[in-house]
Amino acid sequence: VALDRPYLSVVAFTAVLVHSFAHSLMKCLLFMSAGAVMHATGTRNVELLGGLLKKMPWTAAFTLVGSMSLASLPFTGGLVGEWLTLQGMMTLAYESGTPELRLLVIFAFILLGLTGALALGCFVRLYGVTFLGRRRSNLVLKAHEMPFTMLAGMGLDKDVALLTDGRFSGATRGACIGHISPEAREGGNIALIEEGDIIEINIPKRSLNVKVSDKELEKRRAKWKCPPPKVKTGYLARYAALVSSAAEGAIVRVPGEE
Repeated sequence: VALDRPYLSVVAFTAVLVHSFAHSLMKCLLFMSAGAVMHATGTRNVELLGGLLKKMPWTAAFTLVGSMSLASLPFTGGLVGEWLTLQGMMTLAYESGTPELRLLVIFAFILLGLTGALALGCFVRLYGVTFLGRRRSNLVLKAHEMPFTMLAGMGLDKDVALLTDGRFSGATRGACIGHISPEAREGGNIALIEEGDIIEINIPKRSLNVKVSDKELEKRRAKWKCPPPKVKTGYLARYAALVSSAAEGAIVRVPGEE
């Protein structure tokens, strides 16, 4: 096996496993990132994008990680797999006795280097055109970060929590807390939360607390104004007008009746 040197086979097989495993994970990650960008902008043409880093920071971060790994840059699994592959090739060239095999290894070295250079150039252009620079069309203006379920698929389910006064289906992962009541539209505390506030979630104790003093919350409540409804006609408008908050049982209240 491997010129009667089993350790060469071990190195080569390990290189194949590590490289294949890292690439399979990172390619799935980039496929999900591409889907997120398409969903947010409505286009697959990267030439129409630009400046998405501000609109989609989490998607940009995951795309950067995937791009770095597939380009075999330092501190990624792609580099480990490629380094093991190069080590196997160098050991094979050093210990093989035939010039033909050494020539074949040199040729493989050149192809591996060209492949790495092309991958690096491809992902630098992809990331630079899509997420950096200035926007190239108005499609970027409507872009937004993906919902929790899509971010969880890219690996954030252990780092991001979902807190909402709305309802959601059972297709959730990680810390997902819904049905918070009184709702924001009723002036509940969830409407008073601002950027930078710390929210303490204690799942074993079933407690949820925002680390803001009661005095500060009352100050915010005094400034708070109920936003106009987004839906003003149809069944959703009737539901919003007639059904009470979940804190009161979400019951139907007929106008004029107590």
